Amino acid sequence: MTEADRCGPDGMARWDRNAEAWVTLDPFPIRPEVRCAPAGLCVYCGAATYTAEGGKLHEEHVVPLSINGNYVLPEASCRECEQITGRNEALIMRGGFRAVREYLQLRSRTKKRPKELPLFNVNRIEGNKVMVPIDDYPVTWMIPRFDLPGMLRIPGYVSSGNPPPWSTAINFDHNKLAKHGIKNFTTNQMDVFAFVRMIAKIGHSLAVSRYGLNHFVPFLRHIILHDTGPEAFEFIGGRAETPHETEELHGLTLRTLRVGVRILLVAEIRLFATLGAPIHLAVVGEIRN
Repeated sequence: MTEADRCGPDGMARWDRNAEAWVTLDPFPIRPEVRCAPAGLCVYCGAATYTAEGGKLHEEHVVPLSINGNYVLPEASCRECEQITGRNEALIMRGGFRAVREYLQLRSRTKKRPKELPLFNVNRIEGNKVMVPIDDYPVTWMIPRFDLPGMLRIPGYVSSGNPPPWSTAINFDHNKLAKHGIKNFTTNQMDVFAFVRMIAKIGHSLAVSRYGLNHFVPFLRHIILHDTGPEAFEFIGGRAETPHETEELHGLTLRTLRVGVRILLVAEIRLFATLGAPIHLAVVGEIRN
């Protein structure tokens, strides 16, 4: 199969059933401090003003500011949606991502940074919490990995379930822990479905920043604004292959994919790419004719 056969004269990506893969087109480059044209409406609910009483819509960071996201969509969020997405992201930033954020000194809206972080169930004693200085703190954390989104599975695809989480450790030093009498511990846990909603939010806002609000039929607004469960995996998933090495902290790509008669818009999201983290996919919507 040639590249022309695979992609077609119109350049749209098509599913390669022989290779069980899909073809990348329309890559979205990573650039520092990028500001898009204003959205003009809330990208999540369509409101035209910040509140019912009026006011200019607030800007939206595609990747959260608190993990050094600097791709900004101006005039893109009303207060109600801003509060919903903010509360959800806080579950991640103050939970599973807290230690790596503080150790790497990623951006924060608060000026005062903690000098210590807690370890839990220390030495297998339930409820035993010990505060450890940042310089000695073992930054161990996991990022969920997912199977291919349901919408992208070819006929006959057999799922083996979600792969084990990706995990890594930074600054893990037994001698440093021994100074504090620590042999065993647990850390803040990742809220998996809060993470799913964050991936949906990143994918949706990325697509709006690239194509605007009218170019595609959105699929992810309900996931972003409401509590979700396993049904979200129809639209949110991952790729199993080992990601390539990169110096970028985060990687964002938009792809168009033809599945049957539909042309889907898919965001490829790789948070903490420079540390070897996995790839997540968000089926953002369907391209309008």
